[in-house]
This record gives sequence, C-alpha cells and structure tokens, in this order.
Amino acid sequence: MILSLILVCTVMGIGNWLSNKTKSQLYFISPPLISGIILFMITIVINRVFTIPLLVPNQLDRLFVSVFIFSIGVLMAFIYQRRHWLHLLYLSIGCGILLFFLQLIIFLVPSHFVLYAGSYMFAWNDEILKLIVPLEDQNTFYFWAMVELFIIFITTPIYLRLLEKRLIKKVPINIQSPPKLLSVKQPISILVILLSIGIVWLNDRINFVLPFLFDFVFLGIIGYIFGRHMKQSWTKETVETINEHIQQIGSIGLYGFIIIQFHHVGILNWNLFDTKIFLFLIVKTFVLAIFIYIGIRWLFVYHSDNERVIVAIAGWTFILNAPVTCMHGMRSVVNKYGPAHNILLIIPPVILWIVNYIHLVTIKLFL
Repeated sequence: MILSLILVCTVMGIGNWLSNKTKSQLYFISPPLISGIILFMITIVINRVFTIPLLVPNQLDRLFVSVFIFSIGVLMAFIYQRRHWLHLLYLSIGCGILLFFLQLIIFLVPSHFVLYAGSYMFAWNDEILKLIVPLEDQNTFYFWAMVELFIIFITTPIYLRLLEKRLIKKVPINIQSPPKLLSVKQPISILVILLSIGIVWLNDRINFVLPFLFDFVFLGIIGYIFGRHMKQSWTKETVETINEHIQQIGSIGLYGFIIIQFHHVGILNWNLFDTKIFLFLIVKTFVLAIFIYIGIRWLFVYHSDNERVIVAIAGWTFILNAPVTCMHGMRSVVNKYGPAHNILLIIPPVILWIVNYIHLVTIKLFL
C-alpha cells in the first residue's frame, strides 16, 4: 500500500506540474486527468509488457475519497442553511423519478443491451453492483462500466468546452492552482488522514445490517460535526486557516481518487470487449449529452452561467456512470470559474450515498 501511495502521489505531482506549465485547465483538462492518463500508461506497460502485477489496494481508493468527503462535510457545516437541506431532498426525489423512467428504457432495447441501457450504471459503485446485477453478469458489467468511465473522463473536456461556448456568456475566469502536496504536513491534515485510515480499518471489521454505510459516510458526518464546532467556537482567523488546510487535503483526496480509477481501467480484462456494446455506449453517451444540454437551457434559466454548466456536466456524468466522473467534471468547472457552493455541495451527498437506497428500490420494483 505504501508503494502504491508513493506512485499515486508521484503521478499527481507530475500532473499538477504539467497542468501549471501548459495552463491545461483553461481547456478543462484537469490535473488529475493528466495524472490519471500517466498512471494508465504506466499500468499498461508494467502489467501488459513486463507482465508484472501492479495492483493498487482497494483501501487506498477508500482512503482518498474519505479524506475528500471529510472536507465536503466541513464546507457543508459552514454553508448549509434550511434551503440547502430542502434542495438535497428535491434532488433525491428527482433522482428517484429519473431512475424510474430510465429503467423503463430496458423494455425498448434488445436483451443484449439491457444492463447498459437502463438505470444500472446510474451513479454505480461496487456495492450496488452486487445487489442489482445478476451474479453471472457482474464481471462483464464491471468491465463495461469502467470502459464507460474512461470514455467519460476523456470526453469531459470536449463536452465542457461545448457547454462553455453555449451556456457561459461573461463569467470571469478564476483558474485555481492544483493542491499543494506538502499541505499534508499540516497538523490538521495529518489528523484527517489518520482519522480516515482508522475509519477504513474499522469499517473492514464491522458488518453493518444496513447497506451502503461506506467509510466516507462516517467521515462526511464527522467533518460536518467538526465544521459546526469550528464555526461556533473558534475565531474567524483560525477557522479560515484550518479550513484552507482541510480543503487542500480534500482536493488531494479527490485527485487521488480520480487518478486511481485510471489504474482500474488499465488492469481490465479486455477479452470481454464487444464491438456492439462499445458502439452502443458511445451512442448513449452522445445522445444523453444532447438531452442534458436541452434540459439545462429550459429548466435552469435563473441560475448563473457556471452553475448551469456544473449542473449539466453533473447530470450527464452521474446518469451515465460512477460518481467519480461527476466529481471530476464539476471540479473541472470550479477550477476554471471559481466555487458554486449552492450546487456543488448539494450533489455529492445524494449521488455518493443517498441515491443508492433509491436505486436499489427502483431496480427491485422492476424484477
């Protein structure tokens, strides 16, 4: 695990450096996208050419996303008001309605494409996969879900550029620098990392009756409680300093989580490749992009330009695939145009956690 952590942090540093040198974020080519492609190529070379197994442990994946969600929990404590909780409820209901109609699509396609046409890939994760996909199809489904994830990562900058030209008029560009890896040396950063390691370790040893109690759920709750405590008890200067360090380590967590997904794609069993399914996913990706664009133009008239782009990229990505693609797309917009907390802090709790329960119920209704 230590060697994997060093590898991921090394390619993260290289990606951050290349992004700064090339100003790639102007074109929505994010630092973790650059780093992820580098790790993908390293994985291919080591595993395929030298036939040496290069496997990043699942615990590292979970550690990175837990650190990120802790930072989101802290931000929610600072910003959330009653209207934000209501928007959280509305989004959850909206996802339920959307999942229901997406699942109806399975009656319109040949049986060969059923798993890839309906709601199965909607904000999927390994745990929901095991509960909604038949056991004999899980390996094939995982393969194609990861292929779709790779397609979305690669096409996200293109789609964002198209959305930018059509939805953004005059929004000041505010390029954010990649997180500083040395920020992990701060005491609060070390505390967050150790806490995340502890929760991951503890969660491996406890079997919960209720599904979807991921490590990051606990870290998000702890982050929210910690943020409330900071807000009520600490001075403004101290809060700003500590929160800056927390958001830095949170960004590192997000970047690491994104980068590792490219490693997962690199170790796929490509013997499962099917040209018909691949073409189906390509068509599905582009058709949904058009529908999302039209929907945003009609429904989000009163939102700011960058909020509309964030909603568009979020809807496109989490309907098609895993939440990590959504996090990457939204962060790519934020890195160029600045924060949009009213949108950015509503989506993660729903697509990472709450929607799993809604998704499971929806799928069971159609069985």
